[in-house]
Amino acid sequence: MKEKNKKEQTTAPAGGGSIFDGVPGLPPDQNVNVASGPYSEALPVGGTTVGEVRRKFSDRFDIDAQAQAIVNGKPVDETYLLSAGESLMFVRHAGEKGSNQVLFRGEQSSVIYNTVMETSTKTMPIEELCSRVGPAMSTGPVILPSGIKCVLSQGPTTIWIWEQPPRVHQLSWIRKDSPRPYGEGTTYRNVRIGLPYLVIAAVFQRDEAGMPSLVFKDECFFRTKPLKSMDDELCYPGLLNCSKFGNPPPKNAPLSWICTQYLKQTNKMTSRNPEDRFQASFEAVRYCLLETSFNLSSEHYEANSWYGESKKIDPRIKTIEAWEENTKKDPLFVLDVPWIKTGHSVQKLADRIFGQYAGGAGTVKTADDIARIIINSH
Repeated sequence: MKEKNKKEQTTAPAGGGSIFDGVPGLPPDQNVNVASGPYSEALPVGGTTVGEVRRKFSDRFDIDAQAQAIVNGKPVDETYLLSAGESLMFVRHAGEKGSNQVLFRGEQSSVIYNTVMETSTKTMPIEELCSRVGPAMSTGPVILPSGIKCVLSQGPTTIWIWEQPPRVHQLSWIRKDSPRPYGEGTTYRNVRIGLPYLVIAAVFQRDEAGMPSLVFKDECFFRTKPLKSMDDELCYPGLLNCSKFGNPPPKNAPLSWICTQYLKQTNKMTSRNPEDRFQASFEAVRYCLLETSFNLSSEHYEANSWYGESKKIDPRIKTIEAWEENTKKDPLFVLDVPWIKTGHSVQKLADRIFGQYAGGAGTVKTADDIARIIINSH
């Protein structure tokens, strides 16, 4: 990363001249990248020796008299003749703890350190460096609700994957004779139907202060077996109000959106405590899916509901009445229904969601990413 030198820099003259045009003995168009500590600049010093660069620019670059000269990652002496395009660094000898230098350029990080025999340089991609120094496994300041199978994060986006085992649910379902398909005037009745393994993907975004908020693009899926691997495939849920957006759906649309049009925000969802926000937001999504009324809004506003698609695959769920009757006979028959496959594993779903939020903006991969985090810090 380039920094301004301590001394005030003069403006280049009109016509694209260099601020070093007036320095005698410097050949033109012979740029070498020279760095010392926080200072880094391209200088027209090709054709001159390392010793000459040290003498002429020691004050400007605050070059330590004992600093080792490193050219293209290898130690050199004062007589080394520089060539255009090379990289020269002046590095203090590592005589005490903490004196190793780490440099960031583009997508690479480098450390220059002393062994018994010589000064050495090692490099590593910044993205790999950050993955190694970050927390290996941590839920942060949050106690996870029962049923959370995994927490996935990329940049400011976090996904909670929740699973509930098969069970009989009492749901509020639109009546066959309802005067309206959705909205005011719609009538409902309670139904008791068995559901297979139920999976919710709740999506959160963190703001610049690190506070999470629900993004209202949460998704629901079925499975006939419990999740045991990130490679386990998800099935579409045979439920009303879980929306289909097309085949295939647009890249920015959920695969199986939980209709959250009437999700009510509670005070805890906007709390200054991130744990409150996470827990209250997830509970609001779970409540919205299972404890509010199921109607035909997805059939009207989106391509269809996933119940509208799924009722064609098995006569046991062709109507809600048939689903009720078969639940009475065997609550676990739903584990034998050939639910429609999504073609997405948990990992593939997560990658898809992260891709919808600027490819996980905030992930540290380059020196510019690190600079952005420092600049935006409070």
